[in-house]
Order: sequence, then structure tokens, then C-alpha cells
Amino acid sequence: MASWNPLRKSSLTHKPDPAPGIIDRVVDKELEDLYVKLQKLEDANKRILKEIKKLTDGVQNLSKAENKLVNDLSSSAACQKNEKFRGVVEEYATVTTEMSKTVQETGKVYQKTVVDPMKKYNGEFSNVSSFIHKRDTSIADARKLENKIKKLQDKEKSTANIAKQQMLKKSLEQAIVEAQTTHKRLLAELHTFHELRGQYLTPSLQSIIQNQTEYYGTSLRLFTHLANMSADGGTLVKTPQKMSEKKSEIDRKLNAIRSLAIVGGPGALALGSSGMSGSSSSS
Repeated sequence: MASWNPLRKSSLTHKPDPAPGIIDRVVDKELEDLYVKLQKLEDANKRILKEIKKLTDGVQNLSKAENKLVNDLSSSAACQKNEKFRGVVEEYATVTTEMSKTVQETGKVYQKTVVDPMKKYNGEFSNVSSFIHKRDTSIADARKLENKIKKLQDKEKSTANIAKQQMLKKSLEQAIVEAQTTHKRLLAELHTFHELRGQYLTPSLQSIIQNQTEYYGTSLRLFTHLANMSADGGTLVKTPQKMSEKKSEIDRKLNAIRSLAIVGGPGALALGSSGMSGSSSSS
């Protein structure tokens, strides 16, 4: 898998500047509350990436450990001297080889369906931060004009001074309109971005569940097959009837897992769902 850094610095680290007298207080508070939700959303996205890295590293390390165990057993004296034991080790080697392929495929699926989409999604928070900065800049421009007007008002009321104040007041009116327009547009776009989080992220989260189901299903099938090849006294048996029965049993268990709502439900894994992302209705 390609490397990524889920612990990189967050993009949303500065709340929108308050703008009393320029932006309506209620609308200003709405942006502040939405910003907090987006901070939680960004944090949840990064945590999921972090946990996926832990998961894939753990699966890969387990596969490496099993391959090392097989190699150690194959080169042991017991394996060389005991034909029955050697047969079990050879079967175990076959299983670990198949599991290694499954691990590689699992990593590729996580990269394509989880890591890449969520990295792309993470990049959108940088755009959000830039848009907030643009809004804050428009607020700051209006404040500068207010301060200039205030300074002129404290000076002598000459004809030139009054004329300059009138010119600055017109500029201030335009600056306030621009700031309000920028704020309104920002608020609308951030609401949309937040509301659509489930539609974008749900497929990735469903992929996590499905990928784990496939991985553990394959592991269960292979190791159950291996376990059932040893009968009383350590002799190897491969009766078609027993293997068919065991396969049917495994298939039933896997189908039960796949039928769970958390695996198949179209809306069960939206990022806003409680317990999954940390972004419940409060985010």
C-alpha cells in the first residue's frame, strides 16, 4: 500500500473571526457552530485513516509471523523425521501462502476504496480553510475602513475631511455588502459539504466492513479446512463428505455475516452515525 500520514496537521485550526456590526449575530453564530462540526468531521476522518493503517499493519504482521513459523517448522528436525508432521506443515504452508495473497488483495482494496477516497476528502478541508480565510479578509477590510472613518471623525471638520469621510463611507458600504455576500456563500457551501458527508464516505466505510468479512471468511475457510485434515492419531483425512459439510457450515456463517444491516444497509454507515466516526448529530 502507498504510505500516507493520517496524523498530519489539521486544516481547520482557526475559527472564523467574529463580525459584530457587519454580519448578523445569528448568522455569525451559525457559521461558528458549523465550523465546530466540520472540525469534528475532519478529526473523525483522520482517525478512521489512522485505524485503517493499524488494521492493515496488523494483518500484514500476522501474515509475516505465520510465514516465519512455517519456515521454522519446515527446517526443524521433527519435520524432517516425522512424515505425518511434515504433511501437516506442508498443508499449513499452503494455507499461509493463500493467506498471503489474501492479505495483499485486502491491502489493495483498502487503498483503492478507503484510503484514496478519504485522503481526497481530507484535502477538501484545506479548501474550506482557504474560503474561511477569504471571508475573514473581507471582514478585516471592512474593519480597516471603519477605523479610518473613526479617525477622520476625531479630526477637525474641514471640507476636505468631510469629503474624504463620505468617500470612505461609500467604500465601507460596498465592503460590508461584499463581506456579507462572502459569508452567505461560505455558509451555504459548508452546509452542503457537511450534509453530503454520508453520501461520500458511506461507501468507504461499507468497504471496510465488507473487506474484513472477506478476509476473515477466507481465513476461517482455510484454517478450518486445515484443522479438519487431522483426525484421530494425527492421520490426514480428506473425505469429500466431511469437507462438503464443513464448507456448507462456513458458507452459512459467512452469509449470516453478510446479511447484517451494518454490512448491507445502504445508510447504516453514514459518518454522522453514532459510534462509528465520532461525528454524531453534534458534528
